[in-house]
Amino acid sequence: PTTNNTTMPKLKILCLHGYRQNSTTFRTKTGGFRKGLKKFAEFITFDAPFEVPPLEADGVDGGADIGAASADEGQLGWFFCQDKYYKSTDPTDSYKGLDESIALVQKMAAEQGPFDGIIGFSQGAQFLAILCAMRQNALVEGTAPPVDFQFAMFVSGFKSYAEDQQDLFRNTITMPSFHMMGEDDQVIPIALSKELLTFFKDPVECVHEGGHYVVHPKKDTPQRDVLNGFLTDMKQRFCEE
Repeated sequence: PTTNNTTMPKLKILCLHGYRQNSTTFRTKTGGFRKGLKKFAEFITFDAPFEVPPLEADGVDGGADIGAASADEGQLGWFFCQDKYYKSTDPTDSYKGLDESIALVQKMAAEQGPFDGIIGFSQGAQFLAILCAMRQNALVEGTAPPVDFQFAMFVSGFKSYAEDQQDLFRNTITMPSFHMMGEDDQVIPIALSKELLTFFKDPVECVHEGGHYVVHPKKDTPQRDVLNGFLTDMKQRFCEE
């Protein structure tokens, strides 16, 4: 948690942006979401480590409806399926660059953490699912997790499709989790986000009617109640007065 002398404690949440985004574009596109939740949490953004080649018309992740960064702004990613190529559901033997991205999250945690929770969007949510599974396995086996945090928030999330990680989700993940997904998501179909739910114990599901973006639900809607309820619970559990 983060606090100062004049405010109540807030959750401290690290953000993992989507493929072809960067920390600046993610902050811009999630301004309404973060502003609407400022009483609950402080959101810390940072850049993925890898530059992504120019976009080709091949349906790669990082949908235009969320607003991918321009080439001049810097299009970044957390890992690749093959050399400098990533598509969300493509199978691969292993994700290239994953270890470097884990090391970068560890560096962020050491310098700006600890973080109560992590939120991930699209490829960032896939990366987050991997971190959650690694943490759970470490807890079961009595070892130190690569990255430690208390809860996870997914937006357009989905599991790993790497062959070397098919056993990664062997243990049900017990940390609190929130899963936002869009019925009209054309990049990560809602079925993939629902599949991710099955790997978690008591996941909190929040379905909206929109597409591939981070939504701050409208006032007096079930979605707003679910989101606020989850963060209220996390704040009570992990923010000390």
